[in-house]
Amino acid sequence: MSWIRAIIECLLEGKNREKEIALEDIAVNMFKHYWNQTIFFDLEQSQNINKKPLIVQLVKEQIELYQNRYNNNKPEYFAKVQNKIIIDTKRVV
Repeated sequence: MSWIRAIIECLLEGKNREKEIALEDIAVNMFKHYWNQTIFFDLEQSQNINKKPLIVQLVKEQIELYQNRYNNNKPEYFAKVQNKIIIDTKRVV
């Protein structure tokens, strides 16, 4: 679901006028969705509670780094913090 939502957002953003969408753009949009649902709701994304999906692990890692770096435990939307975090797009997709 997140893949298709991320692709649709890439198309709606209008950056991709060509026939190809960059994986990096999809990765950022996917990261955004997981960030918002994780930081606000901490939803479980796997049937195996001992092994979370990689994207959830990456998002939680960045949330923790952000909160520690800025001493801010208040949930923030991705749009507000995206320039303050590092997304390893190669690992997301």
